[in-house]
Amino acid sequence: MHSFGDGVYDPATGHYGTVVIKPIEDKDRALEIKRALYRSANYLHRNKKMNLSMHAEVVPLADGAFSVEFKAINKSHARAYVLQKYGTDRSKFPYNPMQKDKKTDE
Repeated sequence: MHSFGDGVYDPATGHYGTVVIKPIEDKDRALEIKRALYRSANYLHRNKKMNLSMHAEVVPLADGAFSVEFKAINKSHARAYVLQKYGTDRSKFPYNPMQKDKKTDE
């Protein structure tokens, strides 16, 4: 494991760890938590507090509630993964990280 900023990430995957937030009673609240996690990761990266990316997924639970599964990822590993999976042509990316005002809810 390597130390980076205030956390430790797996050198093979770049993942700091997985956090599951549950139960969340409705999907709108789960989506707001997901957006808040993205905003927080963006703030940490933009203000040079931590060089990280993140992934969050809203998952329906059997009882009708929801959970949010959140992973913080070392930014260098995240970039390498995207380039390996999609190549260097940004038009093939699932979204353009350089595009302003693009919102992702789901």
